[in-house]
Amino acid sequence: KKLLGEDQWAWLEETLGEPALVRVIVSPLQVAAEGSDRACWRMFPEERRRLLGLLRGASGTPVILSGGRDLGGVYRYRDPASDAVDGSNSTDASPAAQWDVHEITSGSLTHTGMGEATCADSGELCDEPGRNRLGRLLRENNYGLLEFDWGKKEIVATLRRTDTWPHHVGSDGNQTHAGGPAHAAAGDTHQEMTRPAADGGQPSL
Repeated sequence: KKLLGEDQWAWLEETLGEPALVRVIVSPLQVAAEGSDRACWRMFPEERRRLLGLLRGASGTPVILSGGRDLGGVYRYRDPASDAVDGSNSTDASPAAQWDVHEITSGSLTHTGMGEATCADSGELCDEPGRNRLGRLLRENNYGLLEFDWGKKEIVATLRRTDTWPHHVGSDGNQTHAGGPAHAAAGDTHQEMTRPAADGGQPSL
């Protein structure tokens, strides 16, 4: 099984060859997540290496927008030694070798998944394992916002809660109280990430 056909890969490579300050990649599946058992690019390692290799070779700052999880999260895939892209064992830590890409997973506006999030011993919400995730998962109804400040050459990606929390719509269509952490006001920022919209420089979170 494959995620993309060769015609799609050819189009992507050609498109990434065009000059740009920012590369926004939209994927229905998570790319950087490691701890999820849901369908994601991790389950297609050769294709994920190919995608990351294309992004690394392109100009501009890459940002990945993904969904399909019914939760929110911010991830950073760091590849300082290139071993995750080309299989080398290089220990080069020079600025040129220190490449990374941020991913923002958002959703859902109305159907945030709770499921396996509850810890058996405390009843509190738990995060899934994952070395690439930055901060806690957002298991409240949410949306993602991507803003560009061309004057400062910055990209600001934000995860924000919606006013539909703390209600959760189950698979039967009935709306019930989801429990979990105390909810915040609509539009409250859960997490914000800022990156320079150009080659080089270190992102801040």
